[in-house]
Amino acid sequence: MKNADLGFSSISPVPKDAKKKEEKEQIFIPESEGAPPKLQATCHVFLQFNRLENNVPADVAKEIYIPIKLQVDSDSYEPDKEELFSTRNILPPGNYLLSMAIASAKLEKIGTQYFEFSLPNEAAFTDRLESTPIFLLKKIEQVDAPEMRASLHKGFFTYIIFQIEPNLEKIVSPGDNLEVFFFVFGVQPDESSKYNLEVAYEILKGEETAVLYTPETYASPLIQQALPLKQTVIIKSEEGEKQEIRDLEPGKYTLVLKITDKISGYSLEEKLDFEVR
Repeated sequence: MKNADLGFSSISPVPKDAKKKEEKEQIFIPESEGAPPKLQATCHVFLQFNRLENNVPADVAKEIYIPIKLQVDSDSYEPDKEELFSTRNILPPGNYLLSMAIASAKLEKIGTQYFEFSLPNEAAFTDRLESTPIFLLKKIEQVDAPEMRASLHKGFFTYIIFQIEPNLEKIVSPGDNLEVFFFVFGVQPDESSKYNLEVAYEILKGEETAVLYTPETYASPLIQQALPLKQTVIIKSEEGEKQEIRDLEPGKYTLVLKITDKISGYSLEEKLDFEVR
């Protein structure tokens, strides 16, 4: 959502108790002495999920209303910036049409959007592997409990007990790690209900291998992995050859993931383009 469309306006500074409590007065901190003044926006989000039957909207599966109150410091407010927001809702497997409306406080301005999507039935993956979209992470934190009530989050999304700030631009700086996060459907447990999943990671520059990692094994289909963007370079001179570890140079690359379930033998290959800048 674009900040200018949300109707931010100035609110009064937070009151501070006077030193002489018996006077029962309140004083306000001048802007020059305290924190920058706040701007606040109040708006509404309406969500409706219809089941899709033969690509036609059918019965309503869920309706959700989310009241929103946002605050920002006036000195960091960027009216033309588009901020990323997310909300989490629990639905059974199936095909859905999401109808969404975002409205200003007094409903003078309304924006609508429609989106068709499918939620897979995990139990149906018996003869193949399939992964969720692969996210690059900026930050991930574990929270105390899963989110059970729909709310709006600015700049991050929640998944099970994780709070995730995604790197949607897929741009990393030299020397950073490439941190991936995804879930694999169809992984089969052994007789003791344990998983044995292997992922081989490789970074390509065009058609050439830039970085080849030792395959990683996992005991869960939910995978979070930090990949150092380091490259082994062979330097030749009159004195012979020597190896040197360097940061991956700026440029565009492709991460290739070869995923294998060691129990069932099923495998899957995924690719993700990213840039070092």
